[in-house]
Amino acid sequence: NKIRALGVELDKENIPKSTPTLNVVNANLAELFPLLLQVEFHADVFVLNPPFTLFWNIPELTNSEDKTIESQLATVKMAIAMTKQGGQGAFLVAKSAWQKSISQDPEIAQYVHSRVEAKNLFRPYADVECVICFYVKTYKRGRESHYEDISFDLGAPDANEQLVAAARQVK
Repeated sequence: NKIRALGVELDKENIPKSTPTLNVVNANLAELFPLLLQVEFHADVFVLNPPFTLFWNIPELTNSEDKTIESQLATVKMAIAMTKQGGQGAFLVAKSAWQKSISQDPEIAQYVHSRVEAKNLFRPYADVECVICFYVKTYKRGRESHYEDISFDLGAPDANEQLVAAARQVK
C-alpha cells in the first residue's frame, strides 16, 4: 500500500512541488473542511501545523452559524474527525492553546498519548512556547491516566542532549 499525502496550504509561496505521493492544494482549510465532510474524506495519518490565533466560522465544528472557533483547536478537531479508525497523527500548537482549549476538549484529549513541550522552537522569529502532540484514533486514555509528558528547550546549550533524552522517553 502506497501512502498518498494531501497538503493544504493557504500561502502560495509555501507550497512545495507535488510528487507521486504528495499533492498540495492552495486552499483555506476552514472553507475546504465542509467539502471534505460531504465527500466523507478520511485519512490514515495527519501532520498538522495550524495557523495560530485566527478565528474561523465553521458551523460543522461549533454547531452554530454565529460562533467562531480558534484556528488551532479547529484544525485539530478537523483532523481527528477525518482520521480513520486506527489512524494517527501529530500536531504542533501554541502551549497556551493546548492548555486553554485543546487539552480540555474530550474529543481530542482521549486520543493523545504523548506530548512534547518545545521552548524556543521558532526563535528568533517568534517567542512562543509550543506543544507537539501525538495521537492514535483507537487509543483512549482514562480520566485518571496521563500521557507521556516531555519537555525540552531548543535555545538551551544542551538542546541536542535534551532532544535525545526526550525521544528516548516516548514509548
